Amino acid sequence: MLKANTTNPICHSINVKKVFDWISHSSTINLKVPIFIKQKVRVRPEQSSGDFFIDYKKQKSVLLWENSSCLHITGTITITNYSKDKGEINVFINENCLFSIKKNYSRSVTVDGIQSIYLTSNSKHNCSGRFVLKLNKKIKTLEYPKNYFEKPEEIECFFTDRYGKLIDSYSKEAIKCKEIRKALGRESYKVMLANGDLVSIQKIRLKQEGYFCIKFKDNNCCTEPIPFLSEETLLLFAPANTKIHSKIEKVHFHTAVVPNIKNRKECTSHFEIYVSISLKQSIEVTKDNEILLVKGKLIV
Repeated sequence: MLKANTTNPICHSINVKKVFDWISHSSTINLKVPIFIKQKVRVRPEQSSGDFFIDYKKQKSVLLWENSSCLHITGTITITNYSKDKGEINVFINENCLFSIKKNYSRSVTVDGIQSIYLTSNSKHNCSGRFVLKLNKKIKTLEYPKNYFEKPEEIECFFTDRYGKLIDSYSKEAIKCKEIRKALGRESYKVMLANGDLVSIQKIRLKQEGYFCIKFKDNNCCTEPIPFLSEETLLLFAPANTKIHSKIEKVHFHTAVVPNIKNRKECTSHFEIYVSISLKQSIEVTKDNEILLVKGKLIV
């Protein structure tokens, strides 16, 4: 809006948006994303059998089988009591007594998640018999393309919203940039210019956040939206009542893969993708409705 200045007809008042400061700023957001490998389960049956003997004088348990791996095992256990004298055999599975067997009797039971099988007897006679174990071992195989590690270009990253919808990298919705303000306002610092003048500049804290997805090109597999958040501090000439505006000029994803990270306790495996988001932003400090005086003739 242009208005004539009645006190000085040569000057005119213009209502404009004034730019107080402007910089082209480069920054990097680093993230580490674990990707769990798809696992296929195969069942491998195994069978073992044998005779056992319990010496009542030693009063010790007889271990028939123990799971020394982290595999999940189910199976059927058959115990037969062939003792010559009277005496019951107690069958313990995973340290719990499931049943007892009298002389000349046999019994079978199917158990899920077997860890150990051992026998005891409270008899004052020796006990003997035979066992048959039919076990099914659930083996998880880890399958993933090797070129993830050999060819990083097989991995693609792109910005999305929180629901996974694709967003243009250069739109305002791709990375939301917001100033973090304190209740007392921006902190000010005195800085001396090259000509010796002292000027006051302000400390600006910016928060950048958004979502992105990782896509594996060879099998067209895509991750869920991954959130990111970064904060950085800039020194700008930003007096009170000014606003901070940010616009992305360039953006690029860099990826690197680190394979074979194992969790022995859970028997799972995954690899990690190191993601760096390189940004080049145009950051402006502006204020609306500033009145400027300009000289000139108003031609109607």
